[in-house]
Amino acid sequence: MELRQRRTTSTAATTTTNDVTTAVQPAAPRDPVTTTLTAVCVIIKLCLFIVFLLAAGYWTSPIDPETLSWVKKIELVGKLKVNKRLTKGVSIDLPGPECIVEDDEKNIYTGLSNGNIIRISPGPNYKIGAGRHEIFFMSRFPGAVMTDPRAAHGRPLGLRIRDGNLYVMDAIYGLYSIHLKSRKVHFIIKPNDVKPNLVLPDDFDITADGQTIYFSDATTRFPVTYNLYAVIEGKCTGRIFEYDTKTRFIRKVKDKLCFANGVQLNKNEKTLVVAESIARRIVYLDTGNWVVKYRLHLPTIPDNIRMNTRGHYWIGTTGTDTPLSDFFFENPRISRLIAGVIPYSVLT
Repeated sequence: MELRQRRTTSTAATTTTNDVTTAVQPAAPRDPVTTTLTAVCVIIKLCLFIVFLLAAGYWTSPIDPETLSWVKKIELVGKLKVNKRLTKGVSIDLPGPECIVEDDEKNIYTGLSNGNIIRISPGPNYKIGAGRHEIFFMSRFPGAVMTDPRAAHGRPLGLRIRDGNLYVMDAIYGLYSIHLKSRKVHFIIKPNDVKPNLVLPDDFDITADGQTIYFSDATTRFPVTYNLYAVIEGKCTGRIFEYDTKTRFIRKVKDKLCFANGVQLNKNEKTLVVAESIARRIVYLDTGNWVVKYRLHLPTIPDNIRMNTRGHYWIGTTGTDTPLSDFFFENPRISRLIAGVIPYSVLT
């Protein structure tokens, strides 16, 4: 095959193949006005698409936040100054340990985010926490009532040991007990034993005579699997209940608490101390008439609460206020937008 190129006096070039001539025209210069208009149209469409996504996220957001600008700010100064006392011990790496209890044989129990309750035996010379780690129980009850049917397992939160039984407040299944020797389970309070159903059962305490159990339902908005939404939303829907172990009667004694978390009776059992996580405070409730006796504001987010042998309270806290958190808490519309656009898995 012979390929020949011929020159012509015109601006067009030609090629000849087997006596067939094809003209190749040069590209015409693009109109700058048309190019600009095309770019503008693309940008406008992109902006409209983004606006549509943001609007859809805002209106379909799972939360309806309220401003938390009313939360009292406490500085980490003086007696509240940060120290490193708790960093000097030996740490054990576990997935989301919550409440910790100790039995008469110095075994430690704690519930994990994977649904396990583990037992840590004492080491040599009965050194607490220095011995063997083992799974004591797995929180999974097929067919049982759940606060979130999508949950693959339970979430053990509050723990107490009484009369050879480990009592567990499970955020998915409610309150049950496990015999320490036989590991036999007995359900005490299920999520649907109250109306509206329990959503995030959190913690509890038992009176000395064993007749009454006080327990918290942190929020009526979201189960533990989406508890961050409840914190971001800032609604005070937490509840406290009183359970009679003889009659099995349950009554609500307090509501409108700002994420009712840890609970603890005082020594004479005339006061129930409750950690309100969203409000960054501890509230003291009179168990006779359930009025608020006192509020203690904290510089961090209170979680669990327990009393030591001297009648003082240990309060586990997490996180402090930051400029970023303050910005979102003071701008609920932005919080709503973010929760509607960003998947929960990314937020956590």
